Amino acid sequence: ENPDDPFMYFYLGKTYRLMGNDAEAIEEFKKVIALNKGDMKDRLIAEVYTALSQLYLKMGDCKISKNYACKAEKIAGYEILPKYVLVTIDFLEGNYKDALVKLERILEIAENKEREAILGEVDISQIYEDIGNCKFRMNDYGGAEENYKKAILLSDGKYTSHFNLGNVLFKMGRIE
Repeated sequence: ENPDDPFMYFYLGKTYRLMGNDAEAIEEFKKVIALNKGDMKDRLIAEVYTALSQLYLKMGDCKISKNYACKAEKIAGYEILPKYVLVTIDFLEGNYKDALVKLERILEIAENKEREAILGEVDISQIYEDIGNCKFRMNDYGGAEENYKKAILLSDGKYTSHFNLGNVLFKMGRIE
């Protein structure tokens, strides 16, 4: 029960986040960063930065979210989730080409990991769907179609990939 123990605030932040109390979670995670004197492993600090980036993204603050995601990525470049936050920000800001480059890098990392390892962070079918979304926004309808089909093959019945495939086929005039 040491008030200067960053681990206590780490677990409080996680608990508040699970409870949906995002504002409290942010405050607790910020205390972790302020109190950490190098005794926490890099992976935990990266997890804190990633959590902060996700929370700020949820609140619609892309600038702060991006800042925290970049910090997490710098500490733990092998982690996919901070990279995915950066993809989401690029997509929201209309930077589809940048998002696509990042997604292709994430896919490369994901394919080199065990499938089970990636599922805890980002489903591979979601990566293909998001690649398809970028290509669709860039008017590469053939590329979008190809990636939506891959997403469908890898998903567990997600309707969005089917819906997106239908949209791209309609856009291409191929109503089947």
